[in-house]
Amino acid sequence: MRALTRTFLSITAGFILTAAIAEITVYSINRESRGKAESLLRKVEALQIGKTTLEDCRPILTEYTEVPTNVSGGGRPEEVLYSVAVVNRSLNNTVSAHPHLWILGLKPSAVTVDLSFQEKRLTHISYRVDTVSALTPFGTRAEIVAVIQVQSEEIHGLDPNYYVGYGIRPSSLAPLTKEYGLGSIITPSATNDAHNAAFDFDLSCMSSLRGCRAPCELLPSVWKEVKRRSGNNQFSLSQEVLEDSKCFNH
Repeated sequence: MRALTRTFLSITAGFILTAAIAEITVYSINRESRGKAESLLRKVEALQIGKTTLEDCRPILTEYTEVPTNVSGGGRPEEVLYSVAVVNRSLNNTVSAHPHLWILGLKPSAVTVDLSFQEKRLTHISYRVDTVSALTPFGTRAEIVAVIQVQSEEIHGLDPNYYVGYGIRPSSLAPLTKEYGLGSIITPSATNDAHNAAFDFDLSCMSSLRGCRAPCELLPSVWKEVKRRSGNNQFSLSQEVLEDSKCFNH
């Protein structure tokens, strides 16, 4: 009996140790990706529409994988778009195919930045944070998206230099999956508060075991502005969205 008990305790201890090592490994992987993404977005925040040149951006394009694409039309000078990303493709492919691994804290995610230039001068910035969540390890999937754009053209609306929005739509991840998106568009004429809000990102949920559960976690200041404008009847959000318990602290 004692030998059986010792064997059982040894096996149990082995499982606990293996699980602990796995969790530490997962946290390290997620923390490294998060650190790279935060560094990229901080560098992008310092760029200026109409002033920053293509050469100014070379360090970013060199550090991260970039793919240039030429876009022309409408009689405007040819536009060159560079896309850079922080993404672990092999990890994403594995956990996308095996969602039961999400319970370990491994979830598909990516941070992408698009930089557009005309005549080698920056004309448009866009960054997108994309991750997934699951209400249960084997249950409903949700795609969580945060998008920020900085552009030279004014925006149609009450504030032509600062737009915010929230939307829910079908996702391309999988059947019956929804995409929950939160975003903002600003121009160089936006106030400092608006600029700071657009770049007030919080990626801490991407390195946590539970992962990100709502876009308000990623863009807390933009979320506050969405709620404020909804309260002023500038646009309509459902009570379900406004009273989401996952966003109470944001």
